[in-house]
Amino acid sequence: MTPDGTRDARRLALLRGVVFGLLGAKAALEGAPDLGRLPPDLLAPVLPLSLLPDSARDALLTPAGIVGLRAVTALLCLAAALGRLRGAALLLPLVPLWIDRAFLSSFGYVGHSETALLLGAAALAGLSAVGSAAPRRAETAVLLVLTLGYALTGLHRLAHGTPDVFDADVLRWWAARNATWDCWETDLPFACGAAFADSTHLPRLLAWGFPLVTLLEIASPVVLLSRRFALGWLAGIAAFHLLSLIVLSIFFWENLVLATLLVARHSPDGGTQSDSGASSSSSGPAGSPRAGARTSTSNLPSR
Repeated sequence: MTPDGTRDARRLALLRGVVFGLLGAKAALEGAPDLGRLPPDLLAPVLPLSLLPDSARDALLTPAGIVGLRAVTALLCLAAALGRLRGAALLLPLVPLWIDRAFLSSFGYVGHSETALLLGAAALAGLSAVGSAAPRRAETAVLLVLTLGYALTGLHRLAHGTPDVFDADVLRWWAARNATWDCWETDLPFACGAAFADSTHLPRLLAWGFPLVTLLEIASPVVLLSRRFALGWLAGIAAFHLLSLIVLSIFFWENLVLATLLVARHSPDGGTQSDSGASSSSSGPAGSPRAGARTSTSNLPSR
């Protein structure tokens, strides 16, 4: 293999390892037995669970059933992350991932934070299945999904949340409400949701800045076209997520991992590897865009 081919293989392996590795880790570490103890009467099955007979759903919806499902998910994601699944076989982890997310959705959980990873995994698996998993094309697909997700979130907030979502009192209410959650974010020593809610001026400052963040989200796909904008976008989105963690106890760290990896390695203005393995200098022709994932349509970030 040529040096360029080796570099391309490593780029693709890194992206695949991050996406499927994080999904596998989340499957292994999340509270599976707790999900299995929820009352079945609360379940409102969505696809593909709605296609299963009641006996199969009841068997899965037990502590042992959920642990087994998560174990299979984690093992398949690990195999994908390590490059053991190639071609159409990369679609295999998507099946237990879909079933697991369907269980959560059937109990009313939205799961915005992992949407980017799930859609990124689907994009990588789809490209692999059709034999088009070149590194640049794969990076473009994942970054495209990620930036479209931000854009749709901003557009939905603008269309359905204006003007209330940008009101200081509304932001104060969200901060006070989220500060009561029993989660690791509220236990952080720098979490200040309650103090923010009691402040007179800080909610107003955030209310003034929130429309700017919304416009930045709507403009996210421009990342595919401009390196300079991509770096500024990454800085702004990172600041927004960190501020959400401190004030609202919400942290989409998965999005930040993907955005940082893809923006850092992929430049529309040059300096990247082409699909064919030929390198382009910083003054050479621009390469093709790239992609990423997150599709949330809530007016405010939600868990």
